[in-house]
Amino acid sequence: MRLFLDSANLIEIGDVASWGVLSGVTTNPTLLAGESTDPVMRIAEICRTVPGLVTASVVGDSRDELVALGREFSSISESVVVQFPVGLESLAACRILSEAGVRVSMILVFSAAQAVLCANAGAAYVGPFLGRLDDIGADGMALLEEIAQIFAVQGYPTELIAMSLRSPTHVVGAARAGADIASIPYDVFLQMVSNPLTDLGSERFSEDGTPLNPAMGGGYAPGTPVSGVPPQGPAYESSPQSGAGFGQAQPASGGTSEVFGPQGATYSISEMQHPHGGGTGPSSSHGT
Repeated sequence: MRLFLDSANLIEIGDVASWGVLSGVTTNPTLLAGESTDPVMRIAEICRTVPGLVTASVVGDSRDELVALGREFSSISESVVVQFPVGLESLAACRILSEAGVRVSMILVFSAAQAVLCANAGAAYVGPFLGRLDDIGADGMALLEEIAQIFAVQGYPTELIAMSLRSPTHVVGAARAGADIASIPYDVFLQMVSNPLTDLGSERFSEDGTPLNPAMGGGYAPGTPVSGVPPQGPAYESSPQSGAGFGQAQPASGGTSEVFGPQGATYSISEMQHPHGGGTGPSSSHGT
Protein backbone atom coordinates (compact mmCIF):
# COMPACT_ATOMS: atom_id res chain seq x y z
CA MET A 1 0.00 0.00 0.00
CA ARG A 2 1.42 3.35 -1.05
CA LEU A 3 1.23 6.35 1.29
CA PHE A 4 -0.06 9.75 0.14
CA LEU A 5 -0.17 12.90 2.25
CA ASP A 6 -3.55 14.63 2.34
CA SER A 7 -2.39 18.25 2.41
CA ALA A 8 -1.74 21.37 0.35
CA ASN A 9 0.78 22.81 2.81
CA LEU A 10 4.31 22.87 1.40
CA ILE A 11 5.98 22.67 4.82
CA GLU A 12 4.03 19.53 5.72
CA ILE A 13 4.62 18.02 2.31
CA GLY A 14 8.35 18.75 2.39
CA ASP A 15 8.65 17.27 5.86
CA VAL A 16 6.98 13.93 5.10
CA ALA A 17 8.70 13.73 1.71
CA SER A 18 12.06 13.95 3.51
CA TRP A 19 11.25 10.75 5.46
CA GLY A 20 11.48 8.70 2.28
CA VAL A 21 8.02 7.12 2.63
CA LEU A 22 5.84 9.40 0.50
CA SER A 23 4.45 8.28 -2.87
CA GLY A 24 2.13 11.19 -3.62
CA VAL A 25 -0.20 13.92 -2.37
CA THR A 26 -3.97 14.32 -2.37
CA THR A 27 -5.49 17.79 -2.28
CA ASN A 28 -9.04 19.13 -2.36
CA PRO A 29 -10.64 22.58 -2.71
CA THR A 30 -10.91 23.00 1.08
CA LEU A 31 -7.21 22.24 1.65
CA LEU A 32 -6.17 24.58 -1.18
CA ALA A 33 -8.45 27.37 0.05
CA GLY A 34 -6.74 27.22 3.44
CA GLU A 35 -3.38 28.07 1.87
CA SER A 36 -4.39 31.54 0.64
CA THR A 37 -2.61 31.11 -2.69
CA ASP A 38 -3.52 30.45 -6.30
CA PRO A 39 -4.62 26.80 -6.47
CA VAL A 40 -3.04 26.15 -9.87
CA MET A 41 0.28 27.59 -8.72
CA ARG A 42 0.15 25.55 -5.53
CA ILE A 43 -0.53 22.32 -7.44
CA ALA A 44 2.50 23.08 -9.62
CA GLU A 45 4.64 23.72 -6.52
CA ILE A 46 3.53 20.43 -4.96
CA CYS A 47 4.38 18.55 -8.16
CA ARG A 48 7.91 19.97 -7.97
CA THR A 49 8.22 18.91 -4.33
CA VAL A 50 6.89 15.36 -4.46
CA PRO A 51 8.24 12.57 -6.69
CA GLY A 52 4.81 11.04 -7.19
CA LEU A 53 1.19 11.63 -8.11
CA VAL A 54 -0.72 14.76 -7.07
CA THR A 55 -4.52 14.95 -7.19
CA ALA A 56 -6.13 18.22 -8.21
CA SER A 57 -9.86 18.70 -7.71
CA VAL A 58 -12.00 20.17 -10.46
CA VAL A 59 -15.38 21.76 -9.68
CA GLY A 60 -17.99 22.54 -12.34
CA ASP A 61 -21.67 22.21 -13.20
CA SER A 62 -21.55 20.49 -16.58
CA ARG A 63 -19.55 17.69 -18.12
CA ASP A 64 -18.18 20.07 -20.75
CA GLU A 65 -16.94 22.45 -18.06
CA LEU A 66 -15.43 19.60 -16.07
CA VAL A 67 -13.68 18.20 -19.11
CA ALA A 68 -12.25 21.60 -20.08
CA LEU A 69 -10.99 22.26 -16.55
CA GLY A 70 -9.72 18.71 -16.27
CA ARG A 71 -7.61 19.10 -19.40
CA GLU A 72 -6.26 22.39 -18.06
CA PHE A 73 -5.30 20.91 -14.69
CA SER A 74 -3.73 17.81 -16.22
CA SER A 75 -1.48 20.05 -18.33
CA ILE A 76 0.15 21.45 -15.17
CA SER A 77 2.32 18.37 -14.81
CA GLU A 78 2.47 14.73 -15.83
CA SER A 79 2.09 13.97 -12.12
CA VAL A 80 -1.40 15.49 -11.88
CA VAL A 81 -4.45 13.27 -11.45
CA VAL A 82 -7.75 15.11 -12.08
CA GLN A 83 -10.17 14.63 -9.20
CA PHE A 84 -14.00 14.77 -9.29
CA PRO A 85 -16.72 14.16 -6.69
CA VAL A 86 -19.11 11.40 -7.77
CA GLY A 87 -22.06 12.66 -9.81
CA LEU A 88 -23.83 12.23 -13.12
CA GLU A 89 -21.87 14.95 -14.92
CA SER A 90 -18.57 13.96 -13.37
CA LEU A 91 -19.05 10.32 -14.38
CA ALA A 92 -19.57 11.46 -17.99
CA ALA A 93 -16.51 13.73 -17.75
CA CYS A 94 -14.50 10.87 -16.28
CA ARG A 95 -15.31 8.67 -19.29
CA ILE A 96 -14.35 11.40 -21.78
CA LEU A 97 -11.08 12.27 -20.05
CA SER A 98 -10.05 8.69 -19.37
CA GLU A 99 -10.51 7.82 -23.05
CA ALA A 100 -8.27 10.80 -23.86
CA GLY A 101 -5.54 9.44 -21.58
CA VAL A 102 -6.17 11.72 -18.60
CA ARG A 103 -6.10 9.97 -15.23
CA VAL A 104 -9.17 10.66 -13.09
CA SER A 105 -9.79 10.04 -9.39
CA MET A 106 -13.40 9.88 -8.24
CA ILE A 107 -13.86 10.88 -4.60
CA LEU A 108 -16.56 11.40 -1.99
CA VAL A 109 -17.53 7.77 -2.51
CA PHE A 110 -19.85 6.49 0.23
CA SER A 111 -21.26 3.29 -1.26
CA ALA A 112 -20.08 0.25 -3.16
CA ALA A 113 -22.59 1.07 -5.90
CA GLN A 114 -20.92 4.43 -6.47
CA ALA A 115 -17.51 2.72 -6.62
CA VAL A 116 -18.76 0.29 -9.28
CA LEU A 117 -20.09 3.18 -11.38
CA CYS A 118 -16.76 5.01 -11.14
CA ALA A 119 -14.78 1.93 -12.16
CA ASN A 120 -17.02 1.45 -15.19
CA ALA A 121 -16.63 5.11 -16.14
CA GLY A 122 -12.89 4.51 -16.49
CA ALA A 123 -11.70 6.07 -13.24
CA ALA A 124 -8.05 5.34 -12.49
CA TYR A 125 -8.71 5.79 -8.77
CA VAL A 126 -11.73 5.62 -6.48
CA GLY A 127 -11.66 7.20 -3.02
CA PRO A 128 -14.15 6.16 -0.32
CA PHE A 129 -14.18 8.49 2.71
CA LEU A 130 -13.91 6.27 5.78
CA GLY A 131 -13.83 8.87 8.55
CA ARG A 132 -16.91 10.72 7.37
CA LEU A 133 -18.90 7.49 7.43
CA ASP A 134 -17.67 6.74 10.94
CA ASP A 135 -18.76 10.25 11.96
CA ILE A 136 -22.40 9.39 11.23
CA GLY A 137 -22.28 5.98 12.89
CA ALA A 138 -21.66 3.94 9.74
CA ASP A 139 -18.73 1.54 9.25
CA GLY A 140 -16.25 3.10 6.85
CA MET A 141 -13.81 0.20 7.05
CA ALA A 142 -16.54 -2.27 6.12
CA LEU A 143 -17.25 -0.24 2.98
CA LEU A 144 -13.56 -0.23 2.05
CA GLU A 145 -13.38 -3.99 2.46
CA GLU A 146 -16.51 -4.45 0.34
CA ILE A 147 -15.18 -2.30 -2.50
CA ALA A 148 -11.79 -4.02 -2.38
CA GLN A 149 -13.49 -7.41 -2.67
CA ILE A 150 -15.65 -6.29 -5.59
CA PHE A 151 -12.68 -4.83 -7.47
CA ALA A 152 -10.69 -8.03 -6.94
CA VAL A 153 -13.55 -10.29 -8.08
CA GLN A 154 -14.32 -8.17 -11.14
CA GLY A 155 -10.71 -7.53 -12.04
CA TYR A 156 -11.17 -3.77 -12.31
CA PRO A 157 -7.89 -1.95 -13.01
CA THR A 158 -9.15 0.96 -10.87
CA GLU A 159 -7.02 1.52 -7.78
CA LEU A 160 -8.57 2.06 -4.37
CA ILE A 161 -7.58 5.12 -2.31
CA ALA A 162 -8.60 4.99 1.35
CA MET A 163 -9.45 8.59 2.25
CA SER A 164 -10.60 10.55 5.29
CA LEU A 165 -8.35 8.53 7.59
CA ARG A 166 -8.48 9.76 11.17
CA SER A 167 -5.93 7.58 13.00
CA PRO A 168 -3.08 5.09 12.56
CA THR A 169 -5.68 2.38 13.19
CA HIS A 170 -7.50 3.55 10.07
CA VAL A 171 -4.26 3.30 8.08
CA VAL A 172 -3.55 -0.23 9.29
CA GLY A 173 -7.15 -1.24 8.60
CA ALA A 174 -6.88 0.14 5.07
CA ALA A 175 -3.75 -1.92 4.48
CA ARG A 176 -5.47 -5.06 5.78
CA ALA A 177 -8.52 -4.40 3.61
CA GLY A 178 -6.40 -4.26 0.46
CA ALA A 179 -6.35 -0.54 -0.35
CA ASP A 180 -3.78 0.40 -2.98
CA ILE A 181 -3.20 3.86 -1.50
CA ALA A 182 -3.81 5.49 1.88
CA SER A 183 -4.42 9.25 1.88
CA ILE A 184 -3.14 10.32 5.30
CA PRO A 185 -3.33 13.73 7.04
CA TYR A 186 -0.12 15.20 8.42
CA ASP A 187 -1.05 14.74 12.09
CA VAL A 188 -1.85 11.07 11.51
CA PHE A 189 1.54 10.59 9.83
CA LEU A 190 3.16 11.97 12.99
CA GLN A 191 1.07 9.66 15.17
CA MET A 192 2.21 6.68 13.11
CA VAL A 193 5.85 7.44 13.91
CA SER A 194 5.42 7.83 17.65
CA ASN A 195 4.84 5.19 20.31
CA PRO A 196 5.35 5.66 24.09
CA LEU A 197 7.40 2.47 24.37
CA THR A 198 9.61 3.51 21.45
CA ASP A 199 10.09 6.95 23.02
CA LEU A 200 11.06 5.47 26.40
CA GLY A 201 13.38 2.93 24.83
CA SER A 202 15.06 5.54 22.64
CA GLU A 203 15.62 7.81 25.64
CA ARG A 204 17.23 4.96 27.58
CA PHE A 205 19.38 3.92 24.64
CA SER A 206 20.52 7.52 24.17
CA GLU A 207 21.62 7.71 27.79
CA ASP A 208 23.35 4.33 27.82
CA GLY A 209 24.86 4.78 24.39
CA THR A 210 26.64 8.08 25.10
CA PRO A 211 30.01 6.39 25.87
CA LEU A 212 29.86 4.70 22.44
CA ASN A 213 29.19 7.81 20.40
CA PRO A 214 32.12 10.16 19.64
CA ALA A 215 29.67 12.88 18.60
CA MET A 216 28.26 12.80 22.16
CA GLY A 217 31.63 13.00 23.88
CA GLY A 218 32.39 9.29 24.09
CA GLY A 219 33.39 6.36 21.98
CA TYR A 220 36.42 5.88 19.81
CA ALA A 221 37.60 7.47 16.64
CA PRO A 222 37.74 5.19 13.59
CA GLY A 223 40.72 2.84 13.74
CA THR A 224 41.31 3.23 17.48
CA PRO A 225 41.91 -0.13 19.21
CA VAL A 226 39.31 -0.93 21.83
CA SER A 227 40.86 -1.87 25.17
CA GLY A 228 39.98 -5.22 26.71
CA VAL A 229 39.48 -6.97 23.36
CA PRO A 230 42.25 -9.53 22.71
CA PRO A 231 43.93 -9.49 19.29
CA GLN A 232 43.10 -12.28 16.89
CA GLY A 233 45.21 -15.38 17.42
CA PRO A 234 45.04 -19.15 17.63
CA ALA A 235 41.91 -20.57 19.17
CA TYR A 236 43.94 -22.66 21.61
CA GLU A 237 47.60 -23.46 22.00
CA SER A 238 49.33 -25.63 24.57
CA SER A 239 53.00 -25.27 25.28
CA PRO A 240 55.03 -26.95 22.57
CA GLN A 241 58.20 -25.79 24.38
CA SER A 242 57.38 -28.07 27.31
CA GLY A 243 56.82 -30.95 24.95
CA ALA A 244 53.12 -31.27 25.71
CA GLY A 245 50.04 -30.96 23.48
CA PHE A 246 49.71 -29.76 19.93
CA GLY A 247 50.39 -26.47 18.19
CA GLN A 248 47.65 -24.07 17.08
CA ALA A 249 44.29 -25.81 17.68
CA GLN A 250 45.22 -28.94 15.79
CA PRO A 251 42.34 -31.44 15.87
CA ALA A 252 43.11 -35.05 16.62
CA SER A 253 43.16 -37.41 13.70
CA GLY A 254 39.95 -39.13 12.67
CA GLY A 255 37.94 -35.97 12.02
CA THR A 256 36.96 -35.28 15.64
CA SER A 257 36.06 -31.73 16.49
CA GLU A 258 37.90 -31.94 19.81
CA VAL A 259 41.32 -30.59 20.65
CA PHE A 260 43.34 -32.35 23.35
CA GLY A 261 45.42 -30.27 25.70
CA PRO A 262 47.90 -31.34 28.36
CA GLN A 263 47.17 -34.32 30.61
CA GLY A 264 44.14 -35.41 28.63
CA ALA A 265 42.01 -32.30 29.14
CA THR A 266 39.40 -32.18 26.38
CA TYR A 267 38.31 -28.93 24.65
CA SER A 268 35.83 -28.44 21.84
CA ILE A 269 36.66 -26.26 18.85
CA SER A 270 33.90 -23.83 19.83
CA GLU A 271 35.49 -23.43 23.27
CA MET A 272 38.85 -22.66 21.72
CA GLN A 273 37.29 -19.98 19.55
CA HIS A 274 34.98 -18.54 22.22
CA PRO A 275 36.80 -18.38 25.59
CA HIS A 276 34.66 -18.59 28.71
CA GLY A 277 35.17 -15.76 31.16
CA GLY A 278 38.35 -14.55 29.53
CA GLY A 279 40.05 -17.94 29.15
CA THR A 280 39.57 -21.43 27.79
CA GLY A 281 38.35 -24.30 29.89
CA PRO A 282 37.28 -27.91 29.70
CA SER A 283 34.13 -28.79 27.81
CA SER A 284 31.27 -29.49 30.18
CA SER A 285 29.79 -31.80 27.60
CA HIS A 286 32.89 -34.02 27.48
CA GLY A 287 34.27 -33.74 30.98
CA THR A 288 37.92 -34.10 31.78
